[in-house]
Amino acid sequence: MQSYNATWWNYTYEGLADGDYNAKFFCNDTTGNFNMSSNVTFNVNAVADTNITACGTLNQANTYYVLTRNVSSTGTCFTIAANNITLDGQGYWITHSKTKNNRDGINISNYNQTTIKNTFIKDSSSQSYSSGIYIDGYNKGTPLSTKIYNNTLMVYSDSGLGIYIVGSFDQGNDFYLEISNNTIIIRDPGGSNGISYGIYQQAYLYSVTFSSNKIFSNETGTDVGTYSLMDLGLINNITIQNNNVTYLNKTCI
Repeated sequence: MQSYNATWWNYTYEGLADGDYNAKFFCNDTTGNFNMSSNVTFNVNAVADTNITACGTLNQANTYYVLTRNVSSTGTCFTIAANNITLDGQGYWITHSKTKNNRDGINISNYNQTTIKNTFIKDSSSQSYSSGIYIDGYNKGTPLSTKIYNNTLMVYSDSGLGIYIVGSFDQGNDFYLEISNNTIIIRDPGGSNGISYGIYQQAYLYSVTFSSNKIFSNETGTDVGTYSLMDLGLINNITIQNNNVTYLNKTCI
């Protein structure tokens, strides 16, 4: 620890991994005086931010991508195509619509250490089976970790999906998933193709944390039903806490 004067000291620690941190600092002197700081939030990022201003493929590993404006696409907007990528939306909108083979706001397929945060994702298509965030974990033998937090997803299409999780049903699949502090709003017009879901899982997950999410729906029409579906029989370790699911002003959890 280095002293600058009688009251200011500096301590440097270089062992923190990249990520977001909450900290509180404590100090005391030899005479027993004690004090502490308020909570401090900070981010550790070993590489410079890469600003993005349009939809596209994010394929540079170990990169922190930062959205600097609202973006839109016909089809999938962002495709994650490398390991250890963070997409920080900074509160900007990602608007996507479905074409024949492209339908996602963000597509993550078989890449490890992906983080999606602070985005607003809106489905502008009236076509069916569009998803805000699509996660494919079909990569047996290779651990996969994905974090989705502090996002708002708006589902407007018939049989739309806020977060869609697919992958292997083999219990040897090491798939780690954290979904927290997200808001999912469903406005399915109630077409004939099926039910919309806030979160839909079709994969074996080794470990899941599902906390502090809010899912709202006022779907109309004849196809109405459950709005968050997770198959607990396909999850090895799961933490569920402080979530709120509301359908037509009725609380479901």
